[in-house]
Amino acid sequence: KRQVIVLLGALALTISLPIEPGIKGQIISLIGVVLSAAFALSSTTILGNAFAGIMNNAMKNFKLGDFISVDTNFGRVTKKGLFRTEIQTEDRNLTSIPNLTIASHPVKIIRETGTIISTVVSLGYDLNSQKIEKTLIKAATESGLTDAFVFVTNLGDFSVSYKISGLLDGTDKYFSTKSLLNIASLE
Repeated sequence: KRQVIVLLGALALTISLPIEPGIKGQIISLIGVVLSAAFALSSTTILGNAFAGIMNNAMKNFKLGDFISVDTNFGRVTKKGLFRTEIQTEDRNLTSIPNLTIASHPVKIIRETGTIISTVVSLGYDLNSQKIEKTLIKAATESGLTDAFVFVTNLGDFSVSYKISGLLDGTDKYFSTKSLLNIASLE
């Protein structure tokens, strides 16, 4: 709003100045070029978001209720619009992501039908790996996961890293189940 008033004031001042018509025309042309450039630069973002929104809706990669991870954002899709997509984060806040960001970054999609949830624990070499595997599978089962499995992901200098994973049917309890798995893995 303020920029428009300043621009109109500069245009009115230029028109009222007692200078040669040729110079006055050049100044008005310069103001026109600046306005055109500002409009062109701002419209590329608007058009980019609009085209990305159309592309996202046409491709149907994700839908309402799916969890997505884009750039540094992660949450459940609550709204898909022409210019932005809205997600609800784990702390229940709503975050708007421009559709251009979604189109230009890799998107990880967790379908509403289910996903694999996992966590990693590092334990010393002095512990029995078979007992650890049984305990971690029990922790996954107690957390509500099915088809649990354990990977050894790293053999460090002083510890072994175990990754426990299991299938969560549906995603309505995604965050709480992930927390439950972390807690159960401590026991």
